[in-house]
Amino acid sequence: MKAVITFLVFVQISMLAFSQQTDPPYKRFPTAPPLKLLLTDSSTIFTDKELKKELTKQKTLFKQLEDKIADLNKKKTQLELDLASPGVYGDKTKFQQTEAAYKTNTDDLKKANAEYEIVFEKLMELEEKI
Repeated sequence: MKAVITFLVFVQISMLAFSQQTDPPYKRFPTAPPLKLLLTDSSTIFTDKELKKELTKQKTLFKQLEDKIADLNKKKTQLELDLASPGVYGDKTKFQQTEAAYKTNTDDLKKANAEYEIVFEKLMELEEKI
């Protein structure tokens, strides 16, 4: 009798052990699985909602930088045309002002391009995580 009861308990336990869900994670979570990361300050938890929020923020910043670079390129083209016109390079003060504006524009364009690259890399990293 003890052997039968022990056998039945053993069968019941093994049935419970093997009845667990065996689907791989990629089938249980068709998109990204829930994400909770503990940040370096050891008190803040970074979730997938915050990841999506950061992605939206980076996309907005990316679009603003694209627009800024386009405007700076238009201004640079106009300043180059102004520097080539006889009315500007014939007048010393106009030439100096236009040249200073051109240098400032070129510096701003370099800064915007560097920032654009950084934001683009962050955006690609975030899209990989989602």
